[in-house]
Amino acid sequence: MTVVIEHHPWIPQPYLDLPAGHRIGIVGHSHHSNEPDYDRLTIDTVDGVANHGRRLGFFTSIARYFGNHDTMRFWQDKLFFNAVPSIVGDASGRYNGATPQQQKRAPERAIEIFERFRPDLVFVFSPRAWELMPPTLQDEKSAPVIPDGWEDYHFESGHQMRIVQLRHPQGANREEMTACVSRLMVAR
Repeated sequence: MTVVIEHHPWIPQPYLDLPAGHRIGIVGHSHHSNEPDYDRLTIDTVDGVANHGRRLGFFTSIARYFGNHDTMRFWQDKLFFNAVPSIVGDASGRYNGATPQQQKRAPERAIEIFERFRPDLVFVFSPRAWELMPPTLQDEKSAPVIPDGWEDYHFESGHQMRIVQLRHPQGANREEMTACVSRLMVAR
């Protein structure tokens, strides 16, 4: 029998303590690892950044796009998960896409995380991760297109959320990304 690993999202207590309207979620694409996969990989990775000063370009860049040069502080109150629920391979396979099983699970898992932890704004920092997100109201043509790039989810619980796709930080122009995030935060 194959054991299926699924990474738990990073949900720090300060995020849970934020009032409605102030919760920000960040979504990446995937993890890779030369070590065996395990369910706390995301938690341990972001904990290293948020609480132990580990420097990883992806996380540092995103904090700076939000105008925060204290990477540790930035990640202490943000929800984070990767769209792909388990590793895509070892270091040599870091650019692999999701397997068919991972592709199938990704949108279901995203909805579960969004419904349970109720972010108000979600930034998806990867076009490949965006492809794995569930359809938005705009995709389903049940809501008008929003000119600033935000799209919407409305959940059965009544929770409403805005989500936007941005490029992956690798190779991105920091000034352009910072301006884009600033514009999106104002437009929300």
